[in-house]
Amino acid sequence: MADWSGLPELLLESIARRLSIADLIRFSCVCTSWRSITLFLKGKLLPWLIIPCVTSNNPRKKRIGSVCDKNLGIISLSDPTRRVYELDLPEAADRRICGSSAGWLVTVHANSEIRLLQPFTRAQIQLPPLTAFPSHLPVPLQQGERFKAFLRDEYIHKAIVGFCSSESEAMVMAIRREDDQLAFCRPGKDLRWSIFEHRHHGRSHDVIFYKEQFYTVKESGRIFKVSGLEDASPHMTLVTGRPMMNPSSPNKPYLVDSLGELLIVYPNRLYLVESSGELLIIYRFLDSGFPVGEDDEDDDEDAVVDSDDNWREPARLPYRTINFEVFKLDFAGGKWVEVENLGDRAVFVGYNDSFSVSASEFPGCKGNCIYFTDDYFEGYYRQKHGACDMGIFDLGDRTVEPLVCGNETQSFMPPSVWFSMNPWWRGGLDVLTL
Repeated sequence: MADWSGLPELLLESIARRLSIADLIRFSCVCTSWRSITLFLKGKLLPWLIIPCVTSNNPRKKRIGSVCDKNLGIISLSDPTRRVYELDLPEAADRRICGSSAGWLVTVHANSEIRLLQPFTRAQIQLPPLTAFPSHLPVPLQQGERFKAFLRDEYIHKAIVGFCSSESEAMVMAIRREDDQLAFCRPGKDLRWSIFEHRHHGRSHDVIFYKEQFYTVKESGRIFKVSGLEDASPHMTLVTGRPMMNPSSPNKPYLVDSLGELLIVYPNRLYLVESSGELLIIYRFLDSGFPVGEDDEDDDEDAVVDSDDNWREPARLPYRTINFEVFKLDFAGGKWVEVENLGDRAVFVGYNDSFSVSASEFPGCKGNCIYFTDDYFEGYYRQKHGACDMGIFDLGDRTVEPLVCGNETQSFMPPSVWFSMNPWWRGGLDVLTL
């Protein structure tokens, strides 16, 4: 049998340049040498937006609820038409995606199972289940289907993957929704999740693996470094307090009401992002003054609705993102510095491990912009129109443009999530081979 991995690099490169995005994805999954050839085309490959897929067998139907179908839709930013490529992935069926990090999806099932899933190689890694969390909530699987679905949807807010001691030592860090405390485990080693019992520090909004360390941001805006994960005494150390916003600064629409009075408004979401080696904190502000006025009485999470009828977009959204504020941390001075221009960087936030890329290296990405998906669980869960708050925020003129062409207020359930294989970083396909 011929050794296809030994084909000349120039030939493989020539073939790769002529492939569609969908075929290029398949090409990169054949073997290590073929995947290395596609790295020069990473701008064509990454990042992707993973959405619920409208299947070719039933193009007029969309799912509602938090779980995926066996087909996922992939949109590449390098494609100006935002065409949806269909990916057959039975391993994702009936599972909720609660994280996207380092080339892996973190998925949870109603049977309490939690797995890492690589969507293109279809590799899976078992993590300790929901029943292995220390919890104030009961998690017996005998509680019935509705309770199991509740735990799948409610228990984990977000999870990311990091690599602590070596390139083969992985750690999964999760934010537990019941109290927004951190939990962690080592894939392939730990049978249970460990919890940080540091309630006096407040609730975690986001967590990041930055320069060989995990950091978390609390609802107060304070930043903590997570240490001691490999011994018996994990702990958090305060790095710095929250940034101070200046209400008299220009271009702050969220601080002024209709009468011109200054308002004190707190961010609805906080994110930690690495950008060009610096640690950023990003404040996301929502306007929740746009009620639709319709209650969703359908509790069937696997139901489908007709996109020509019930999926017409509401005249007014129940909430929307109206502003972002960005600050970078001066570690030496222990203070935050406001960032008014990200330059060539494009930032991606949502249920993914927050990340940034150089827009000039990734066709379709715009510099000085924040690409966001809907992670406002309190707003869209069991709400008829689904996760509808996604777009591209321009930090320069502070405008929001639609992320998906054709409709400014596209709604998706389950929510869309950013995916990046980060092949240039210690993550992705070749690290987690347990």
